[in-house]
Amino acid sequence: MRDTLNSEPLMQLTNFGFSDSVWAQIHSDDSTFVLGVCYRSTSSSTNNNAALLELIDKATLHPHKHFMLLGDFNYPTIDYSILTVNPGSDPAAREFYDKTMDTFLYQNVHEATRVRHGQNPSKLDYIFTEEDNLIENLETLPPLGKSDHICLEFNYLFGNEDHPTDNTKRNFWKADYSKINSELSTIDWQVELHEQNVADSWFIFREKLNALCERYVPVKKCDNNKAKKSIWMSKRTIKTIKNGIVPGINIKRTTVM
Repeated sequence: MRDTLNSEPLMQLTNFGFSDSVWAQIHSDDSTFVLGVCYRSTSSSTNNNAALLELIDKATLHPHKHFMLLGDFNYPTIDYSILTVNPGSDPAAREFYDKTMDTFLYQNVHEATRVRHGQNPSKLDYIFTEEDNLIENLETLPPLGKSDHICLEFNYLFGNEDHPTDNTKRNFWKADYSKINSELSTIDWQVELHEQNVADSWFIFREKLNALCERYVPVKKCDNNKAKKSIWMSKRTIKTIKNGIVPGINIKRTTVM
C-alpha cells in the first residue's frame, strides 16, 4: 500500500485458513474499503478450496462501504459474461461460482487474461465488487517478465459519492418515446451484434440508447431542498426485504378484511 493511503492489514482475513491471500482495509473520510488479493493454485486441495469459500463469506460480512476481491482463481470453465459453468467442470468451479452469486459479487473482467502459444486463451483472473459500474477504464497491458498472464489496469470509484453536478437530470416523463422506438426499429441488430459476446452486445446497445436519450429526453433542474434519499440499495438488502427478514423487525404479510 502507498504511504499516502490510510490503510491497515486485516490479519483475521489474511490468516483465516486459505493458503494464499492478503487483505487490508483503506479508510477515507466517510468510507471503509475492504480489499483482498487471492491466488488459488491449480493444485489447490479440496480443503483449501472450501477455505476460500468460507473466506469469501467472512470477508463480505466484514464491516465496509466498499469491497473488492481480485486475483488469479484458475477456474477457466466459469464464464461470468453469460453466467454459466461449463458442464463436466470440476465441482470446485461450480461451488466457487455459486458462492460468488450467493454473496452478490459482480465480476468485472470479461476478456481472456491468460494467453499461451498453442493453447486457447482463458479467463482466470477476476475482479469482484459488490456493485456494477464501480470499475472504470479497465485496460489490458502486456505481461510482466515471462508470465503468460496479462496485467490489468483500472480505476475504482471510491470515496465521497456526492460529486458536484449541474443540478439537472433527465425527465423521462416527458421523453419522446415514439421517436426513440422509431429510431431503434431502424437498427439492424443482427448486423450490429454479429459475433459479439454478451458484454460487448450490451455495451453497443447501451451506447445507442444513451445517444437517443440525449436527443429525445429533456433535462430538468433538481430541487436541492428536498431531503436526500439513498440512490442505490444493495442486492443483499433487496433480497432481505423481499424475504421479510430485517434485523430486529419481524415482518408478516397479512390480508386486511
